[in-house]
Amino acid sequence: MIKYPYTPIAFVTCTCCGAFVENTPEHNVSLHAPDGDPYPHDDGVGECVSCGGDPTIPFTEDEELFRKRMGWGACCFYDARIETMHKALNEANRAKFEALSYAKKCVLIRKAVEDGLMI
Repeated sequence: MIKYPYTPIAFVTCTCCGAFVENTPEHNVSLHAPDGDPYPHDDGVGECVSCGGDPTIPFTEDEELFRKRMGWGACCFYDARIETMHKALNEANRAKFEALSYAKKCVLIRKAVEDGLMI
């Protein structure tokens, strides 16, 4: 359900990188919003696939594809917290953490954030 009057326009600006983005589901990730609102951002602003991720890529543990699926914005979020987690763990747990795939590290970080253990 669209939350306010929506007038489609041909191009929007990416909220992260400022690039002009074709206002289609293939190019503007904001049109994939689960609540049906095509613009969780301000009018005329969306999010490109590079920054917002490509939801058409299936979930995989292959790091390169996983990073493309998440996009630059999410990768920055998780990379910073992975580094923080790495520093906070003792040697034994650090070795276990480092042995995990990037996808599993992100899942662990997400759980820690949801549980309020990290911000």
